[in-house]
Amino acid sequence: MVEKDKTIINLMNRLKTFFEMSSVEFVDYWDGDLCAIGLKRQERLVYISTYAYLKEENLKYDYSLEIDRLVETQKLNIIKDVQGINEVELISTLRQFLCLTTK
Repeated sequence: MVEKDKTIINLMNRLKTFFEMSSVEFVDYWDGDLCAIGLKRQERLVYISTYAYLKEENLKYDYSLEIDRLVETQKLNIIKDVQGINEVELISTLRQFLCLTTK
């Protein structure tokens, strides 16, 4: 994986302290985007980006909830796109969509 922006690295480290992440794969379908990462569990994928908020005092996140059907259809099915949420909202969404358990 290409080295990511500190906003993504910090988020990944915090997620590892909140959740049991052994069943979650960090995927990087966006090598050129240093401010994006994907979290995948089974066929569920969450694309997270901080790019639009790097210069803001309070960091926010954009995300897409997707069902990964690349093998079958060569495309991702986007369920929901959200822009400009805070970390608390993002963590809640991740917990629910990926069915994560807390530590």
